[in-house]
Amino acid sequence: MKKIIFILGLFLLLTAFLVSLPTGDQLLAVDGCCKQRPSYQGNWYKNGLSYAKCKQQNERDRDNIFDQSGLIWWDMRCR
Repeated sequence: MKKIIFILGLFLLLTAFLVSLPTGDQLLAVDGCCKQRPSYQGNWYKNGLSYAKCKQQNERDRDNIFDQSGLIWWDMRCR
């Protein structure tokens, strides 16, 4: 009986750990910063937005958040 409880406890602990790991976009966006520019010819500057807010703002551009083609993008090389 103790062996079953121990195995069940390990399983629950492992499940809780795996659920807490970042996935998808969160995992890709660990490094970097959000940048924007006032116009398509303007200079890029950091705006301090989180990845989620940056992605939300980027939806207006209707482009890839990782491409510099719009007015806002996520620079993965930014530190």
